[in-house]
Amino acid sequence: MIPGRLGAVRASGGDWDFLVWAPRARTLSVHFPSDGRTVAIEPAGDGHFAGRVEAERSERYRFRIDGRLDRADPASRWQPEGVFGPSALFDPAFPWSDAGWRGVPRCGDAVLEIHVGTFTAEGTFDGVAARLSEIVQLGVGTIELMPVSQFPGERNWGYDGVFPFACQHSYGGPRGLQRLVDAAHAAGLSVLLDFVANHFGPEGCVLADYGPAYAASPTPWGPAPDFDGPAGASVRRFFLESAVAWVRDFHLDGLRLDAAFAIPDSGPRPFLDELADAVSEQGRQSGRTVALVAETDGANPRLVRPRSGGGLGLDSEWDDGLHHALHASLTGETTGVYAGFGSLDRVVRELCRVDPPPRRRVVFAQNHDQVGNRAAGERLTELAGFDRARVAAAAVILSPMIPLLFMGEEWGCGAPFLFFTDFRDGKRIEAVREGRRRDLAALGSREEPPDPESLDTFLRSKLDGGKARLGRQRKMREFYRDLLRIRLEIPSSGFESCRVFGSSVVAVRDPDSAGTESLLILQIGEPAGAVPLRAGNWTKVLDSAETRWGGPGSAVETRIAARGPGAAIRPVPDSALLFVRDVELD
Repeated sequence: MIPGRLGAVRASGGDWDFLVWAPRARTLSVHFPSDGRTVAIEPAGDGHFAGRVEAERSERYRFRIDGRLDRADPASRWQPEGVFGPSALFDPAFPWSDAGWRGVPRCGDAVLEIHVGTFTAEGTFDGVAARLSEIVQLGVGTIELMPVSQFPGERNWGYDGVFPFACQHSYGGPRGLQRLVDAAHAAGLSVLLDFVANHFGPEGCVLADYGPAYAASPTPWGPAPDFDGPAGASVRRFFLESAVAWVRDFHLDGLRLDAAFAIPDSGPRPFLDELADAVSEQGRQSGRTVALVAETDGANPRLVRPRSGGGLGLDSEWDDGLHHALHASLTGETTGVYAGFGSLDRVVRELCRVDPPPRRRVVFAQNHDQVGNRAAGERLTELAGFDRARVAAAAVILSPMIPLLFMGEEWGCGAPFLFFTDFRDGKRIEAVREGRRRDLAALGSREEPPDPESLDTFLRSKLDGGKARLGRQRKMREFYRDLLRIRLEIPSSGFESCRVFGSSVVAVRDPDSAGTESLLILQIGEPAGAVPLRAGNWTKVLDSAETRWGGPGSAVETRIAARGPGAAIRPVPDSALLFVRDVELD
């Protein structure tokens, strides 16, 4: 392997080391538009070019291929003028204040997924940093950022990135992300990043000009990297170095691997295995725990199984199963991706699944895909109402799995989360519009989606955080805070049993370290049946029907002495309850 780091790396003084893999090029130079300088760098073997060049920090540059084609650096760390502009030299040295930070094992206890561009009015990393105290008060331990690699235009979900090393300029660039992570660690929050290694975006990608082996077969989202071709080792290196750079230069606590199931990989050693090694080693060198979370299209225990048992040893998988079961039961939607769901038995199955183990599954009632891949981008409160949304929240947060919340969910945000883009090419824009219609039709939608290219579509997706302090939104946020507090105070490693009683899902939670036995009841619809109780004193810890949460009012006693076989709880329709049991009776 050619030594050095890909891209432009600060050497000493005003010198920078350049290393680029460009097997298609015969000659390669660094061109500086500011003064017109062009400095040749030399072949270094195996399609690489390398050289040391004097330049000013932050200076713009492009690589000149064969003396005629100027292109941005494929491993650019900074694209201050967007994907069509020049790269800029970036020194990642930063006055970090997190020397004592050691990361959070298995991504922390609860995760809040954030899209930087719509989380605040500013739509920047600094905007997110200004809201960290609210996130801490909510009770989550981790924020997960949707992709921030450089994408075309000013607004995008982030999955159209074309510079896997660079940080989106409209969010505040690389310095903005460093400030955010440093502030998050100071607040006690870990930070995950959604990392895309299964495709390149469809506009502004320069990689084909350097070498055709960068990308192989097309995907619905853009060309896929060619990990298995004759030059697969160099393509793998490109992505491995990118992943390590995010962890090293930005102190990130982990990566969520987008559509890990779609990474084209049939070689003798899986790319994910290499990635786990590279990221773990960087974490070891940094003295921090670094987590890898793989998005799956169905349960895949091999991802998190230890290597000694034939697995890949990742930390957890991002699993849609519980979401689909809850959503179908709460909304009545049973077509498209929800086909085969809709029964309470399916909710029981997803809650009680033990392979992979519960603490290695990230579950949710809402996320960017499940909200944004609806024509109108509706959230669960709009589709099923606040009462049922509280039931879903209780199921996710009081489960033994790792709960993930989607920004705004925790206060019942009514703003949609829509699909938006900001492409430049007219033909591509029309293709995206048509593709959006086609994709939604395949999911069972007959609605005409909002125009992805419209600025209004993006602006409608922004959160109005001020509403979180008003009326039922304030009560919803307090409900989520209580759920997250209870999760920490009465933890559970799993469910001893799950059953359906009428229209209730009843889950007996494994005792915590103090031996506390607890019972979770999810009542969906009506009529509400009677849930039988084992003998003992039962104390109500949570009841989502209470008026303080915006519910219709509870009909369930705070304490129940169950002395015989007829003892039972009769929940209010569309409510969630948690009871704890003392064996001894008064």
